[in-house]
Amino acid sequence: MYSERVLDHFRNPRHVGDLEDATAVIDATNPVCGDTLTLAVVMRHGRVENVRFRVEGCIPAVACASWLSERMMGRTLGELRGLTADELAVQQQALAAEVAASDVVITTAAVPGRRAPVLVTRQMVEAMGPGAIVVDMAADQGGNCEVTVPGEDVRCNLATVVGLTNPPAGMPTHASFLYARNVLDFLKLVLPKEGGFAVPMDDDIVDLVSLSDGQLKALINELVAEEREVSRRRRILHGRIDILRAELVLRLQRQHEEGQSIISGDDLQRLSEILAGKGPYGGEAEPAEGDAEPGD
Repeated sequence: MYSERVLDHFRNPRHVGDLEDATAVIDATNPVCGDTLTLAVVMRHGRVENVRFRVEGCIPAVACASWLSERMMGRTLGELRGLTADELAVQQQALAAEVAASDVVITTAAVPGRRAPVLVTRQMVEAMGPGAIVVDMAADQGGNCEVTVPGEDVRCNLATVVGLTNPPAGMPTHASFLYARNVLDFLKLVLPKEGGFAVPMDDDIVDLVSLSDGQLKALINELVAEEREVSRRRRILHGRIDILRAELVLRLQRQHEEGQSIISGDDLQRLSEILAGKGPYGGEAEPAEGDAEPGD
């Protein structure tokens, strides 16, 4: 049974077709069925501007190609192809001292459709201090740490490696925890242990979130005043527009009388009505009966 997201990519695949002006061709392996996916890309300013693929086969193959093509948009070619062996060796050498001196290391490097590069070796983890933690957010794609086991916490010498799987799924839960903790701490502030309801108005947090009756009325009056000012400026603007219309009508009529007009008398009459607000495109709608001015 496939999820609705997978079926949506299968039924409505994105970026299907050919690219005659492709600047690169990338081969990726479908992690589900093992099929090779060939994607043609167009690069602009070092990033993927367009991508197309042709694939036929099972639901996972088509859905994976569609999903992968979406993930590729806007990425650099280096992000798509991954690191070479020499580049990876240089990066590991540069990371070794930093990892050994760190208490917490979080890795996030992932290449769409391929195994994640190993950036943190076992030797690096073994050199970390007591209680150190490595959080591998690329565990779903094999992990950036050599010790990582997806979905498990692995003890390595004095450190622990967390193989975090599907990180986005955990965000709503932890966001709810953080919000609930904030609400609880605020209630503890205004609900003392001995019972009752005592709001410490001199507290900085309470002062920022509270609104007295007088403050509420002042805020409403301020909003009403702003609406009336906007209405006043709108009336002034409409008055100036009416003056400009009238001046334009008089100028057109004068040119017609002097024989300098390039439009006929009938067209001039219709244009004059429009500019005067009487035609189908002139003026503004009359307010309906009972409409009140803003703020009334």
